[in-house]
Amino acid sequence: MDFSDLRFTVTRLCGGQDLVLTPDRKIPVDCDRVFEMMNSPYTRGARDSARFDWNGMMITVYPAGSILFSFFNNKKKAEEYAKAILSEIYDENDERTVGFVEERI
Repeated sequence: MDFSDLRFTVTRLCGGQDLVLTPDRKIPVDCDRVFEMMNSPYTRGARDSARFDWNGMMITVYPAGSILFSFFNNKKKAEEYAKAILSEIYDENDERTVGFVEERI
């Protein structure tokens, strides 16, 4: 899937030290698969997220495609990175994406 036109709502957390980027449409993400795919050094927690290192950054991805950048506050770069991460982890063969129609939020 091409995420080049994807836009995000950005929320700053922890005094601006963390960013959460929420895509303007739902993007189903299999967090279990992502956790395994990224060979995460973190302990697997709840099924509702996957935390892993990506290019030296701590990233948490959520099932609807939101991404938390921990200890990173460059909004422009985070948007660029979020598109790259989603492109890397999105699996169009995931059974949850069968019949998936992009739904703008």
